Amino acid sequence: MKVIRFLNRVLTRLEIVLLAAAIIYSGFALWDNHLVYNQVENGMREMREIKTLNGEEPLSLFDQLRSINPDVTAWLKMDGTSIDYPVLKGKSNYSYLNTDVYGDFAMAGSIFMDYRNSRDYSDPYTLLLGHDMSGHRMFSDINLYKKEEFFRENTRGILTLPDGDHELLSLSVIVTGASNALIFNPQNWKNLTAEEILEAVHQEALWLNEDGIRILESMLASESGAHIVALSTCSSEYSNARTILLTVIDPVRVKIYMPVKQAGDCFD
Repeated sequence: MKVIRFLNRVLTRLEIVLLAAAIIYSGFALWDNHLVYNQVENGMREMREIKTLNGEEPLSLFDQLRSINPDVTAWLKMDGTSIDYPVLKGKSNYSYLNTDVYGDFAMAGSIFMDYRNSRDYSDPYTLLLGHDMSGHRMFSDINLYKKEEFFRENTRGILTLPDGDHELLSLSVIVTGASNALIFNPQNWKNLTAEEILEAVHQEALWLNEDGIRILESMLASESGAHIVALSTCSSEYSNARTILLTVIDPVRVKIYMPVKQAGDCFD
């Protein structure tokens, strides 16, 4: 009986220690996220202000970012959302999973490019990833696109590269599993035909932007082809569900042929 009472006391104390550890960790997580959010917001605000150095020409926003972290590949901003962050690329997809733009540990991590992608966004398919955080932080607003009204009303974004701003136009929003080899491996897009790319954009789509699809078709038919950028975050449908917003870069560079309506013509 003494042994049993002793073991019960040990187990009770162990439970208390584990509970205390869980409470401490939760508190640390909240503190860490709050600190990271404030740091990012303050840092981004400072970086948006072009500053002169010793009377020389002011640094561009991109040069300021690169001076902070050479792993920065772009700045991403999506209309109608709180997505307004630098995009980084590490040696693996774990590099910035819990690391901020300053290289410090942060549970919120960073918005980052898949390590298999080219830094200049020249691949036919570029994958960007970010955590689904509370308070519209990081990539949580990607889940807003699952609502049809929001998807229809917010179709644009800006990707700032070293050579300037590039427009993003939405194509579709899909929900799929993290095991989807096509969506989560950019290498698998390199040999896809135009028909296969269009099928991938349509497959598992909740909503489609028909204007974007028509532009994508024209871009795929042109000599320069199309460059798709996918924005991915966690979703709540099931344990490994992901929400992905598919967009295309520089849609305005391809003119879409639209017939001019003449007197007496009828269009369905």
